Amino acid sequence: MVTAADVHDKSGRLLLKAQTPITENRLTVLKTWGIQQVQIQSEGDSAPGDTPTPAPLSSSTRRKAQEMLQRRFELAGKSHEALSVLYDFCLDYCAQQLERQQRRSS
Repeated sequence: MVTAADVHDKSGRLLLKAQTPITENRLTVLKTWGIQQVQIQSEGDSAPGDTPTPAPLSSSTRRKAQEMLQRRFELAGKSHEALSVLYDFCLDYCAQQLERQQRRSS
């Protein structure tokens, strides 16, 4: 299950981009921010400009991304649910960027 559209809080701040997988942690964070509903993309739907789902990330790329983020999150920790979701989002993003760089250099 993924979001069909970007999710914003009451002040317009982006909380989740479209096509973001909905997890239990993300649901909890959305509830914390007062978000009561989001648009969900059904499995048969395809939004204009959809890109194919990226290939699964290798464990070595994921480890590199974790090492990159360790310094940034060492003081904040990940005990708060919002920080945990932020860390997961950053980890996915960093790992995807590393994969893209590796493909370009190959």
